[in-house]
Amino acid sequence: MDKPDITTLTAAADALLETTENPRHRQILMNYRRHALLEVSGNWQPILEPAMTVAEPHYRMSFAGVSADLRGAQACAGFYTNLIAGGSQVFWGDDEQIFVSDLGFASEALSHQYLQGAVLREMGEDVDPACLYVKQVDVMMMWPYDERGRLIGEHVVEAGRPELIEVTDEQFITPAEAAEKLMPLIRPLPPYAPA
Repeated sequence: MDKPDITTLTAAADALLETTENPRHRQILMNYRRHALLEVSGNWQPILEPAMTVAEPHYRMSFAGVSADLRGAQACAGFYTNLIAGGSQVFWGDDEQIFVSDLGFASEALSHQYLQGAVLREMGEDVDPACLYVKQVDVMMMWPYDERGRLIGEHVVEAGRPELIEVTDEQFITPAEAAEKLMPLIRPLPPYAPA
């Protein structure tokens, strides 16, 4: 397995932004792009700021070792805190397909998540805790947004049984490496300016 270019994390959103003219759809895509870069770089706190997310977000997910129905900013902050504490935030989607509308967006991709064996053991997987792994699984998302293009919530589900692939140190993307490469790509979110 080759080490991917983590800077392609937002390639699908970037490509769709090149052809999307609807201001609301553009705001949603820019919000999603910024969200992904912030989360995977480990700098999650701006995600829950009022410019990006409503005051009481609702996350429903079965993803990244979490099966939860999270309501409110505090619960969602707990999700991000645990994700970062476990070093589990490094993932990217291969061949991501995005569909955007006034209500939000939907996405489907083959997710690659970079995890230490010890973290996978805590998730109930029978792996060597001293090894490094990439967890591959199809992921489907539907994220609703409000009239200002702010995130209302995440609805994320893994489809099927994940494949765990043991990788070498050279093939593994660490949280520090992801942060170093992704932080320069984060742009401020412009204020929503409807046509």
